[in-house]
Amino acid sequence: MITLPVPFTPGNYDMTAFITKDGQMTEQNFSGVDQYQLEVEHFARCIRSKQDPHLALSETLENLATIEAIYEAAGLDWPIL
Repeated sequence: MITLPVPFTPGNYDMTAFITKDGQMTEQNFSGVDQYQLEVEHFARCIRSKQDPHLALSETLENLATIEAIYEAAGLDWPIL
């Protein structure tokens, strides 16, 4: 089991993950990075080099379908306007 107390950290915040395996818990610390900046830089490199992004369009659409299903299961409107 992996526990992320703060899974989404906009900005440069350090993060800790707690990993439990066979009843033993370990802690792993990660230095903060600006996740959004890294995404934009990656996308720009893909455009310049004509390479495919790490996530294919089909994976992006599957992620969106999952998010939509979560909102609908919670009784919330999708898309959020």
